[in-house]
Amino acid sequence: MDWLKVCLNLILFSGCVYAEVVVMSSKVGATNPVTINAGVSTLSANDDFSWNFTNSVGVETTLDSKELSLNLTKLSEVGEYESLVNGSVVNEITVAYLANPVIQNTRHSVTFNEGDNNRKLICISEGSYPPPHYQW
Repeated sequence: MDWLKVCLNLILFSGCVYAEVVVMSSKVGATNPVTINAGVSTLSANDDFSWNFTNSVGVETTLDSKELSLNLTKLSEVGEYESLVNGSVVNEITVAYLANPVIQNTRHSVTFNEGDNNRKLICISEGSYPPPHYQW
């Protein structure tokens, strides 16, 4: 399995919203999609269904798809998804990508000696969403 799903149930005063985190692999593609689900199995003829998407730089859009599941095939599709029925959020999904971290300006190893109090290692993970936080 190239992705990890972690599901959390959140109970709100207005009802139940399903929240989910999906971690996308760098191997995602047309033959290896990540599928996200709206959190509803059927809709009535009177239901108004939509997907909202906020990309990794914060641009919000309403998707054209009326499908109850989406097959994501590109790393550019990481971000926040919401499925809505009649204007109410049913499912909130974070599609994340974790790039391999790299320690900047190092060869193959770094040695710290006793008394090295002001040395810094800077770790980056270009392309990750949401931005990771590192702790040594």
